[in-house]
Amino acid sequence: MSVQKGLGSSNIYLSYGREKLKLPTSNLNLKEILLASEPAPPEDIKKKIRASLSFPIYSEPFKDLFSSNEKILLIVSDITRATGSDIFLPLLIGKLNDCGIPDKNIKILFSLGIHRPLTDDERLALLGKDICSRIKTYNHDAWSDETETAGKTSKGNRISLNKKIFEADKVILTGAINFHYLAGFGGGRKSLLPGVASYDSIILFHLLSLCHGQGKGRHPKASTAILTGNPMEEEMNEVIDMVKPCFLLNTVMNSKKKIVEIFAGDAREAFFKGCIYFLDHYGVKIREKADLVIASCGGFPLDINFIQAHKTLEYSRNALNKNGVLILLAECGDGIGNKTFLNWFEHKDLYEFETALRKNFEVNGQTAYSTLIKAKDYKIILVSSLPEKTVEKMSMIPASGIKEALDIAFSITGEKPSTYIIPHGTKALPYQI
Repeated sequence: MSVQKGLGSSNIYLSYGREKLKLPTSNLNLKEILLASEPAPPEDIKKKIRASLSFPIYSEPFKDLFSSNEKILLIVSDITRATGSDIFLPLLIGKLNDCGIPDKNIKILFSLGIHRPLTDDERLALLGKDICSRIKTYNHDAWSDETETAGKTSKGNRISLNKKIFEADKVILTGAINFHYLAGFGGGRKSLLPGVASYDSIILFHLLSLCHGQGKGRHPKASTAILTGNPMEEEMNEVIDMVKPCFLLNTVMNSKKKIVEIFAGDAREAFFKGCIYFLDHYGVKIREKADLVIASCGGFPLDINFIQAHKTLEYSRNALNKNGVLILLAECGDGIGNKTFLNWFEHKDLYEFETALRKNFEVNGQTAYSTLIKAKDYKIILVSSLPEKTVEKMSMIPASGIKEALDIAFSITGEKPSTYIIPHGTKALPYQI
């Protein structure tokens, strides 16, 4: 874990969509630029992937797990998550071919949760031209009748998953490990729940983020980087036991969207080791909080919509004093990310909001609730392509660019506020020591 100190010039550049925006720093009392201690990518990433398949974590070698002509389902993340799938999938599928499994027996199911379907161009970007032309791919649809009951969890929730899971002889999970503001970490078991679950199962799963009892708010353990005691983590692990995926391959991606590490093997153990690695490299220690935090999501696809950008908002606020100002750079080229999200902001009172959420729960209502909590604790200035009225409805302050955002911030904090800059907000979790 590390923090980069000092600046080489009076300007730095922060990612915004597919652009870089210049941030002048001369009027800031800059404490530090908070960056993860990112390892360098391997010199030969394909060699490293092959090695991870030959020497997996708590698993037999990849080639020993399969028999010829078995039906294989690969679960793959959607466009909102950079995983390096265009690099590792050709190698993974090549190894399956070596085991005597032809292309016609391999299917790819995109783990969409409640996200929109992928376009053909997005499938091409995720898989590459060769895999797209050879392997059948499917968008998961949480609202369709193409789900089947997998079982009932100890919390009493009935879990239904995409039927293709039950049609396959073996299931392989793929994805990338990241922080997640409710599940602790993204990746691993999230490919199944909520990734390929029915809408009803996804709702029951996300309800676990709330404490039992009206007015008690969010569950304290349903939070970033927490696995032990996290009710959502417990639920997802039970689904792993239901499906029994034969293998997992998860990557760790750096801020330049390059693979820096591979965790492959047993679906639980390999993922857990990956989480330890991720926290060790992407948790950032701070000694004190600041009055102003300026955070970028890290550009596209991490700021493709506001729901994805919310992750940076959640993590970055850890570095901010109560009632401080947070400037969030998030283009949101795809808009909010859900058509009902804004409706939740009819509720301006948190108790009223929680009551409505419990009565008619929606997954993105939980994200809206979390957004409103932060908007009441801090002043949030959003630099985005969203309409001003949309930003204001979410109880945030719209700004057309960095200059306007800074002017608004200084009007609240005064000149030379103590400041942290976070260039890659989804890849850095500040925590106070």
